[in-house]
Amino acid sequence: MEQQALTENLSLNSSKITGAGDVDAVETALGSLDGVRSVQADPNAHTVTVKYDPTIVNLNLIEERLNSAGYPVDDNT
Repeated sequence: MEQQALTENLSLNSSKITGAGDVDAVETALGSLDGVRSVQADPNAHTVTVKYDPTIVNLNLIEERLNSAGYPVDDNT
């Protein structure tokens, strides 16, 4: 019997996500990571929502990929 993949949801803020080009760039950058199931960026809310398998990819890798693509995660402090 096949085991169902584990999926978690994550929402991150990045004030650099402001338009359609940013949405495409973020979705492409994160969508290419192994373990990422879906990516939805919202330029109005400056957020990105990621569904991912935590046994394959983790928050640090997702944040690093966003940062290297030019969309650092905003500090919540």
